[in-house]
Amino acid sequence: VFVAWFLGSFVVHGVLLRSARAGVRGIPIEQHTPEELRLRYWSYHRQHAPIEHALLRDHFERLVEAQPALSPFWSVLAHLCLHEYGFGFNARPDPLPRARHAVDRALELDSLNQHAWEALAFTLFFEQDREGFAHAVDRVLALNPRNANATALLGILFVHAGELERGCALADRAIAINPDHPGWYHIARASADYASGRFETALRSAKRINMPQHLWAHALVAMASAQLGRTA
Repeated sequence: VFVAWFLGSFVVHGVLLRSARAGVRGIPIEQHTPEELRLRYWSYHRQHAPIEHALLRDHFERLVEAQPALSPFWSVLAHLCLHEYGFGFNARPDPLPRARHAVDRALELDSLNQHAWEALAFTLFFEQDREGFAHAVDRVLALNPRNANATALLGILFVHAGELERGCALADRAIAINPDHPGWYHIARASADYASGRFETALRSAKRINMPQHLWAHALVAMASAQLGRTA
């Protein structure tokens, strides 16, 4: 479990992490140790689902109250708050300010926490702070350019910020780093192709996302299909 904890921020969807997560899969979440909870959080990133999000958010809120001096717990909570805002999962009041509080706490405790810098980039993107976003992105990539999960997320954000080529290049790099990637890595390419009017390839990429509970997967398929006249 300690090895998985250490590697969690670096090889989120690799074989080692999948093996470690298998050991906690059948344990009720109430019985998880903090390390096992974090493993379960990385599993959540393979198939984002509202029910799992709610369980994890509630437990990590309690965890930061019990152990407020651990940066990794705060950075996880920041991302879960951002999913309230960005995905509409189990939204409570003020998800963006709560995410900002959590990420600020994480970075105060550990300025080299890449997962926290990733959450800060996400937060600044939503706040439409381009200069701050660019700085946070630089820090994320400098701390570990081989983190496929972070690279793919930044690719999606760049696409939605209008930098289509840069965003797709990052997403493609993430896929090359980890061929066993979750489907949401394809959101960048699907969104960029849609924005460029390449609706056939956008639809093809959107279908590769294959995440039944992910809002944007369905939205991209519907949008591209509509543009192609495939109303059924």
